[in-house]
Amino acid sequence: MVKTLLQKIGISQRTLAAYIDSDHTVLNRFANGDIYLKPHVAPQLHKILSLGNNIIDTSELAPTEQEKMAMLQEAVFIKNKCRPIQKKLDTMQLNYIQATSMLKLLSLLGPATPDEKPKKQRWLDEQKYQAEEKMQRNGWLAQNKLQIAIKLIEHEAALWQIAANADKVVK
Repeated sequence: MVKTLLQKIGISQRTLAAYIDSDHTVLNRFANGDIYLKPHVAPQLHKILSLGNNIIDTSELAPTEQEKMAMLQEAVFIKNKCRPIQKKLDTMQLNYIQATSMLKLLSLLGPATPDEKPKKQRWLDEQKYQAEEKMQRNGWLAQNKLQIAIKLIEHEAALWQIAANADKVVK
């Protein structure tokens, strides 16, 4: 009976023994019916173990249809949060591809020759700088951060769907 109540409360025999200022082996022998506890320990033990009798077992309760619908709606709402993030990720991937293409084009054009105008050289330098900045802003790390965010949101939505389809309330 003691072990059952401890499981119901969610504490170990060692924790209970520490609380009542006793040794866990003494408590174990008491739980097995081998010994009696000292009188000063009984009130403390009764106080803790009576908590186990006041805990309501909800394992048999099932969510109502209204609660299930609310959970499914929450799952859809959360799933919809993925759309703008996915759109941003798609844009980042496109920007990254454009930036790498621009850098390839600039490398094919090569540096401006001395007889060309300094204005052209400034334009080439500016284009290279912008492409490198775009690659850095839309690079692998930034894209992976968004992909992780999407996966977390999808996981949360899946948990709501699982909860809505559960036959019993999960404790």
